[in-house]
This record gives sequence, structure tokens and C-alpha cells, in this order.
Amino acid sequence: MNLAEATKVLAEAIQSTARPDWVEWIPMLAVVVIVLGLGYTARQLREMKRNNELAEAQLAVAVKQTEAAKMQFQTAKKMASDSDAMVVLRIDRAYEGADIRESRVEVFKFGNEVMDGLAATAAYQGATPAQRIDLYKIACGTALQEMESANRERYLKIILLVGFFETLGYLAKNNSDIENHVRKLYSGALTILNDVAVQHIKAKAAGMPVGYMEFFLSLAEPPPNGGK
Repeated sequence: MNLAEATKVLAEAIQSTARPDWVEWIPMLAVVVIVLGLGYTARQLREMKRNNELAEAQLAVAVKQTEAAKMQFQTAKKMASDSDAMVVLRIDRAYEGADIRESRVEVFKFGNEVMDGLAATAAYQGATPAQRIDLYKIACGTALQEMESANRERYLKIILLVGFFETLGYLAKNNSDIENHVRKLYSGALTILNDVAVQHIKAKAAGMPVGYMEFFLSLAEPPPNGGK
């Protein structure tokens, strides 16, 4: 019975009594109202408790889901790191392979030969350090251009290393971790190729489709502002 029903029953009981002092029923009515009101309040409190318990359960589920997502992220990050490590390991094995090793030796010998011939010239001897670097790059570019037709076999051995770094540049294009590894591990070879081959590759690129050896050039040439 709710409050309205109880009040109605009590009113009917008052009207049916023959006693003129029906006002004596008023305290009883007040008690009924209080009791029913307390019952309603108790039901509200129980409902609030159930709602709070439901909210706590939902919060616990959300926390567990967040923790699971965090673990999945960490696992994926580790897998990506492991994958990058495997790529770098394979790159290093290829770099130490017989063909690339022979190409590296040939590039080094070629650079020394060009320098030996250039160092004896008056233009080189009278130049500043910066000018000497430019003269060396130009001399290497000219020598490679002549070698391309005069000694094709040796030319291809030298250019093999350029092609190797073209492939690495492609791999590193969208992966900053691999790019950092490549630049750190092969900085010496990239510096030599920047002096020896970049001038020649740029000259060839002028007569080639757009993008010729662009990934090699992105590695061999120092990044803007030191890569910062």
C-alpha cells in the first residue's frame, strides 16, 4: 500500500466512525505518513546502492579493458621493435656479403685514385678546404662518367653500392628507426659515397625519369639542419 491508498483508507475510517472527536485520528494519520515515507526512503536508498554497485562494476570493467589495451600496445611496440632489429640484422648481413664488400673496396680505391690525381693540380693546391671538397666531388663525377663507357665492368661494381643504399633508403623512407640505424651504422660509407658518387648520380638523374636514385640521395646527402 502506498501513501495515497493509506490516506484514503484512514479517511474512510474516520468518516465511518460515530464519534464526533474524529480529530483524534490525526496522530495516527501522521504516524502512517511517517512510516510510509520511511519505507519510500529506504527503497530509494536501496536503488541508489544498486546503481552505485552497477557503476563500480562498470568502472572495474573499464579499468581492466584499459589495462588490457595497454598490454596489447606494449606487446605490439615490442614486436615492431623486434621486427626492426631483424631488418637491421639482415641489412648488415647483406652489407658484409661478398658482392657488396667487393663494391665497397672498389669505391674506396676509386676515391683514392681520383684524389691522387687531383692533389697534384695547382687548382687543388691553391683552393680552400671547402673548395677542395667541391673540386674532389666534381673530379669523381667526371671520372665516373668516363668510366661508365670506358670500363663498364668496374663502373657497375662501384654503382652496386649506390644501388644497395638506394634500397636501404626506400626501406628507411617511412621508418625513422631504420633510418637512424642506417645513418649510424653506415655513416662512413655514406660520407664516402656523398663525395664520390652523388655528383655523378645527380648528373644522370637530369636525363632520367623523376625519382631516379632519390632514396640513395636522401641517405648520402646530409639531412637538412643535421636531421633535427
